[in-house]
Amino acid sequence: MELDKTKTIVIGLDGAGFELLDPWIKQNTLPNLKKVKENGAYADMQSQFPPVTSPNWKCFSTGMNPGKFGIFWWENIDICNKRVYYPNKRTTINKELWDFIPGKKAVLNMPTTYPLKDIEGFIIAGPPDGPDIEYYKGKKIYDFINQFNYKVRTGKEKYLRDSSINKKNEAVDSIIEMIDKKFELAKFLLRKYKLDFLHLAIFYINVLHHFFWNDVQTKKGWILIDKKIGEMIDEFEEEYTFFFLSDHGSNKIEKVFNINTWLEEKGYLKTDFRSSRILNDFGINKQNILRILRLVLNENKIKKMSEYMPTDFILKIPNKDVTFKKEAKGKNINWEKSKILASGQGPVYIIDKKNKKNIQKDLLSDFDELIQDGIINNVYGKNQIYKGKFLSEAPDILVDQGINVHINGDIGRKNIISKPSTWKGENKKTGIFLAYGKDIKKGYEIDSFNIIDITPTILHFYGLNIPANIDGIVKKEIFKEKSKAEQRKIGYENRSEKEKIKNTITKITI
Repeated sequence: MELDKTKTIVIGLDGAGFELLDPWIKQNTLPNLKKVKENGAYADMQSQFPPVTSPNWKCFSTGMNPGKFGIFWWENIDICNKRVYYPNKRTTINKELWDFIPGKKAVLNMPTTYPLKDIEGFIIAGPPDGPDIEYYKGKKIYDFINQFNYKVRTGKEKYLRDSSINKKNEAVDSIIEMIDKKFELAKFLLRKYKLDFLHLAIFYINVLHHFFWNDVQTKKGWILIDKKIGEMIDEFEEEYTFFFLSDHGSNKIEKVFNINTWLEEKGYLKTDFRSSRILNDFGINKQNILRILRLVLNENKIKKMSEYMPTDFILKIPNKDVTFKKEAKGKNINWEKSKILASGQGPVYIIDKKNKKNIQKDLLSDFDELIQDGIINNVYGKNQIYKGKFLSEAPDILVDQGINVHINGDIGRKNIISKPSTWKGENKKTGIFLAYGKDIKKGYEIDSFNIIDITPTILHFYGLNIPANIDGIVKKEIFKEKSKAEQRKIGYENRSEKEKIKNTITKITI
């Protein structure tokens, strides 16, 4: 297949959804996004379950469902080894969009790109999983990072949970400044190296969604993003085609469902953190320890010190409210007596495999009550959602959060249903996709679009064959009639059209 001499700019906007943006677009508060939507192709894009930063950034970049790379949330529950962990090394096992595209490239600030892979150009890992040190690869990129005072994190995010309005505003201002610098670095690299491909992700806008939903702080962030998008279009639209995407959408939180508390009350889960309660009674908890350490050490030194402490001891230290999340959950449940353990925002694992059928039957019956109450929308078995070599490790059941509901996966929460505290906004499955450029249809609304369709669509735009292991499909209809991308036959590596359709993952529309 002949390659097109095309260049693309892909901008990822974490947590973006038209539910939040459309009112501001209609008010002309976001004139550049309005321009893109009215003069390009757009869709209510569906993410893969669960609708979370990880795994969905990886779903975008690989075009695969999570069953093929084995990451199912910010935690995987390993029943055989009785642990909860995040398999971050799996982020590098599959080729990603930029690995296929020839030429000079830069991938900036994208979540789930750490550990880093080599590319022909520059790569900078993004938060929340990218570290504050050794987060970049590429000759001379270190000089540019210093030049733009580039940071993975601001160091002031913790103030978002502070009761002081001034502290919260300080955190917001630092996030706004960070977003600005990331756009500026991207523009600098485009100019200096005449890049063939750029991917820039803006993660911290979703942090503003979480803490402020649609308040003025979030609006301030979006006004800056819109301005920066306008500057990039004005400078580069003659040479580049633009693609915009989110990893999931967002909506307002009205209630919190503490799923593991519910599982414990139903008798499915047994926790065991008596020793942790004793530690907390003596004032030994994560918040107090960190408060003391921060008086004398910086964050990097605290992190380094923690690496020399026994893991079991660290995971037994409770939060101030004697709750545990992620890896700590695995050290504070009774694996022998527990039947089920859940992650946040959807994944549910059956621990007792011997009695799996009966447990699943009882659980689905209990879930019916939650569906009737609007706590959850629906429930799916893993075979409906996933396929691939990691299917055996996947959660047995996927719960779709109800509208305006946040499913919290901590253990130790006192109430099954609680009011939102620090978070005001939660992820939802419907995000955004937009395309803009001379080869893109104008004002074209795409009927159906999934996050795994983005990579094959862009590969086709470049004139590249679609790899056999990709689950997404090419959305050829976004391209103008008689454009090369519209006229070109879709090419596949080592599979026929019939095989492609047969092997494509089932897409659940809710």
